[in-house]
Amino acid sequence: MAYCSLFKLSRASPATIAALNRDFLLVPKFMQALDQVELLAECQRALRKASWCESHFDSVIKNYRETHVSRLTLFPRIAQLLKRCTLLLRSQLNLIEPHILELAPNGEILPHLDQVHLQVY
Repeated sequence: MAYCSLFKLSRASPATIAALNRDFLLVPKFMQALDQVELLAECQRALRKASWCESHFDSVIKNYRETHVSRLTLFPRIAQLLKRCTLLLRSQLNLIEPHILELAPNGEILPHLDQVHLQVY
């Protein structure tokens, strides 16, 4: 499940709305406009020193830049959002170190599995 408040759903077709309801958890007003502005500012600050890459090591992400957020105390809005997501889903999310990814205008993310862990007994 995912959340996206930036989409203008008022113009979406009934088929699009049905697909979103099936594949996403939509939470109206989960983030206010000011929350989004402040979160974007933190993400941009975190990405400040990140370099642009043409392709990810596994070629599923193209034309992007990425950074890891290892010290959430430096990014309180990101920390707050992760906490709210955990409370909303009523679970302990086993997240890897949070990371921020920005696509260039010609960037893309192809379908793939991320962070698959295999345990062999």
